[in-house]
Amino acid sequence: MNRNSSISSSEIAWRRFCGLALLGALAPIAVLYALMLIIDPYDSVPFSPAWDRYPVRSDHRHWNAKLVRQPGFDSLVIGTSTAMLMKPQVLEAAFGGRFVNLAMPSATPFESLRLLERFRSSRLAVRTVLVGIDSQWCQPDTSRPFTNEKLRKASPEWLYDSVLWNDLPPFNKTSLKATYDQARAMLGLFVPYQRWRDGYEDITKSLHKHTDPDSVRKRIYEGPHEGRLWRKQSYHDTPAYPGLAQLADALETLPATTLKILFFAPYHVFHQAEPGSEQEALWDGCKQRAAALAHRLPNSVVVDFLRRSRITRDDSNFIDGYHYTTAIADELMHYLDLAVHGDPPEREEYAVIARSPVAIAPSASR
Repeated sequence: MNRNSSISSSEIAWRRFCGLALLGALAPIAVLYALMLIIDPYDSVPFSPAWDRYPVRSDHRHWNAKLVRQPGFDSLVIGTSTAMLMKPQVLEAAFGGRFVNLAMPSATPFESLRLLERFRSSRLAVRTVLVGIDSQWCQPDTSRPFTNEKLRKASPEWLYDSVLWNDLPPFNKTSLKATYDQARAMLGLFVPYQRWRDGYEDITKSLHKHTDPDSVRKRIYEGPHEGRLWRKQSYHDTPAYPGLAQLADALETLPATTLKILFFAPYHVFHQAEPGSEQEALWDGCKQRAAALAHRLPNSVVVDFLRRSRITRDDSNFIDGYHYTTAIADELMHYLDLAVHGDPPEREEYAVIARSPVAIAPSASR
């Protein structure tokens, strides 16, 4: 009897020890997660304090999930990094409304149109949508959800789905680091990324470490040819341009009153297709498909900057073969204003390759 009591007491003591050890292990995790919910690094927790949050990660996909839900915006920019220098304040002066720039590095049509759909579904009306068209949209036969496996794994799908209960940040190393940096930013100890208010970020300051003319020329003339359109022999003869087909379907869901502006971003002339080449034919096909889209949709304009011009011939207008400077971005926005509001349909710097028959409202700056 005493032996059984001794064994029973030992078991109780062991279970108590295991329970306390488990509680001791879980308590710090619970405290850390509670702090994560309060600090709310991605501004996705519905019951967190109403503090200003800041972009503390270089990844745009987490922060854009917040911006796309922000009230007050009625216009947006989507596309890749070739559209990231479109300044919301300048666009507002030209076209009215409140702009947010949701363009992202290496964004695929799937990612851009997902943002457009979230934007459209979260407000009563969309005033203007500006789409930067480049090789991601013009691939003739395929359209991947993500540019590569790394971006697929890093994409916060839980922030983009329609399920509200899973919007709490996952307890992992990435979220812990974001929480730490967010707390430091709130205390003024960490300089957040520039894009926290309206999505705009001057990527010419962060995309490349060396910005001297020799480094720029080296990137232009020795860098990768990222603007190439790829085809395989097994594909059918007529390119389908699925990215533009998806864009057409998405734009058709917008009201007829929404101004839809598509612009082909300028590449340095060294990275443009050679005259008479298969690449030129593929790019021309993409432009024709975009023009057909605009003719079909009301209140639409397509502007082509991807041409041989004084802009694309000058090395000093680029930081590499595909990204123009902030000064050129200002020019492009000025030309978009001119093109949309009926000024000369073609000049050296651009051509209006399509315009729907519906009249467009006068410029807000005129």
